[in-house]
Amino acid sequence: TGYPLFAVPPAMKPSVPKSAAQARTEDVLRPFEDRKWVDVGFSGDVQQRPDGLLGRRVFVLRSRPLKPTATLAVPREGRPPLGLPGRYVYMQLRVAGRGRPFALHVDVLAADRSAVRLSFATCFAAARRCGSVVQLPANALAGTAGTWIVLALDLPALLRAHAPDLPAGRCALRGFTLSGNLLFARAFTSDEVHSPLRLPPERAGEWPLALPLEPSQVWIDRYG
Repeated sequence: TGYPLFAVPPAMKPSVPKSAAQARTEDVLRPFEDRKWVDVGFSGDVQQRPDGLLGRRVFVLRSRPLKPTATLAVPREGRPPLGLPGRYVYMQLRVAGRGRPFALHVDVLAADRSAVRLSFATCFAAARRCGSVVQLPANALAGTAGTWIVLALDLPALLRAHAPDLPAGRCALRGFTLSGNLLFARAFTSDEVHSPLRLPPERAGEWPLALPLEPSQVWIDRYG
């Protein structure tokens, strides 16, 4: 099994947080779960079900072959944006199957308070910017179909690469939307690079997004 950390951009460099507050890792979904998901937008065929591998309930989005009709939006339309600071956004998800369309839209607040949407979708053939939207092909992500991964997004690096006129300093996550054929479990923001490989092998399973282990297994041996 390959290492289930899918990074965009691939080369992530550790950052040194300026304060304890910046170093804090935020569980994006916890406040929404506490409120019974009333502030999350759902449309189409979106269901929650237990996942045997993760050992928790996950969201399952199913859409028609040629049209991503199922949508999950955090927060839902009409609610205030998240405003969660952090260099990195981590998302635990799974592409449902090869050849099935999907899209992931990540709404970012740049250092100058400009709103930018990073859109990863199977319908995009090349990276391009259209106003405040950066369109990015999701071919590499689609290649992980059928496997739970952690998608790690370096927000300032993505802005420097695709919106160089915007200051790529302190960013914040405004929200995100998934559509198409995806399974989604959790999301976190942080200023630090998080990886099981940064922990001692016997503690790697303590990483919040690490896949589960049998009592006798070591994370690095199972997934490394």
